[in-house]
Amino acid sequence: MKTLARFLLGIFIFFSLVMANSNENQKAEWKGKIEKEVETVEYSKTPLYGILKLNLTSPLIIGSETDARYFFTSLRETKVDKKGRIYVLDSKAARIQVYDIAGKFISTIGGKGQGPGEFFAPSSFFVNEKGNIYIYDAMTRKITVFSEDWIYKEFISLNEIAHGKFSVNKKGNILFNTVAFEPDGNMYINFIKLRPKENIKKKYISALFLKPIIDGKRRLIYEHPYQQNIYFSLLGNGNITLVKSLEPTIYYFSGEGEILSKVLKEEKSERITKKEKEIVFTDFFKQMRKGLHDKVFFPESRPIYSNLLIDDENRIYLERFKPINEKSSDYFYYVFNEKGKYLYNLVLNFRIECIKSGYVYTIKINEESGEIKLLRYKIKNWELIKRGI
Repeated sequence: MKTLARFLLGIFIFFSLVMANSNENQKAEWKGKIEKEVETVEYSKTPLYGILKLNLTSPLIIGSETDARYFFTSLRETKVDKKGRIYVLDSKAARIQVYDIAGKFISTIGGKGQGPGEFFAPSSFFVNEKGNIYIYDAMTRKITVFSEDWIYKEFISLNEIAHGKFSVNKKGNILFNTVAFEPDGNMYINFIKLRPKENIKKKYISALFLKPIIDGKRRLIYEHPYQQNIYFSLLGNGNITLVKSLEPTIYYFSGEGEILSKVLKEEKSERITKKEKEIVFTDFFKQMRKGLHDKVFFPESRPIYSNLLIDDENRIYLERFKPINEKSSDYFYYVFNEKGKYLYNLVLNFRIECIKSGYVYTIKINEESGEIKLLRYKIKNWELIKRGI
């Protein structure tokens, strides 16, 4: 995973520098505190239904070193459409591989090139409810649109650099994070909605992303795992759930950008240790002069979250941030419903890439050979997982 992280980090740094230089069955009592104005729920440390234990089958494995149809040079993102087809984004190969529900190869979308439907460095994609595929190319800052039969339709140019994943709502509006310099000279991460046909933007929320390093006449842009980030997802009703990685708050927005409610989680902030910073410099800033290390901006405390996912029952899975020097292979998730009720704690020995229709997907990389595989587990007790409605 470190190799992939460095590759994608390189793409981001390159374009940042260009910009800088160019200028439920069981009822349970919900004990929460609700305030007026913007509805705010404060919840205790105890989830309604305790620990969620997933009963998993042996995995379906997709990946091969000898068959080009199943070979991945990188594996950036995985999604599943309404027909159960599996989409795997290979950033380095600039393509998406499509497999059926049994893991059999169906088709390839894209490939390296400059023509219609081709890419330089695709970094994220989205599949809407109609099966249309939207693929963002970090090099060209374009979103290319394909039909559900994987036929090229059009492209959408973005003036901003999309940072992380994006979504497209039922009206065709694009929801994504962008990074930009503000008048104070610092770079902020903003969650926005873009109406591409009218080129109208609406900013939902903003947060300090980094403070650039001034080295002579150069303004250096960098990125590391302890910076602020924003994670979000579209809910089935068109609303949006969102977290800032450094804050213990879950935001719920309407599709038009109105804050509907906030969920506040009790969370003790933990300071970033000297050892963690040393590992960041070793793993992410090998080319940076050591004299500049003390100018790298770190927040006062560690991030709280490192991802947000939803399943097709609109349950929200918040991944707790794992310190860079933590040796445990476990990943911890807080599980909520779409109304902000705290349902479960979930611990797995792998990271969730996608969870949908009773299956959970993860990526496995052989650290010695670099071989990449996608694993899919069937959740045998899927129907028993509560929604807390």
